Amino acid sequence: MGETDIREILLDYLTKEVIESPGARVRPDTALLELGILNSLSTMRLTSFIHRRFEVEIPLEDMVGRNFKDVNSISRLVAGLLEGSSEQG
Repeated sequence: MGETDIREILLDYLTKEVIESPGARVRPDTALLELGILNSLSTMRLTSFIHRRFEVEIPLEDMVGRNFKDVNSISRLVAGLLEGSSEQG
C-alpha cells in the first residue's frame, strides 16, 4: 500500500471519527496539532486505528509532534513502518 492510499484512509478516518462536524474536511496539510484537532485522546484513538487498519505498531520514539503535525506526516510515518515490517517479514 502506498503513501497516497494511506493518506486517503487517514483523511477519511479523521473527518468521520475525529472532526465529527458536518461538512468539515481535513486536508493533507491541515495543522492537526496547532488547531487542536489532535489532542492526547484523539491521538490515542488514531494510533489505535492505525494499528488495527495497517497492522503496525508506532514505536514510542516515533510518538513525537513532527510525526503527527499533519496527515502528510502521519502517512509518511505509517508508510515507513509498513516498509520496515515488510522487509522484516
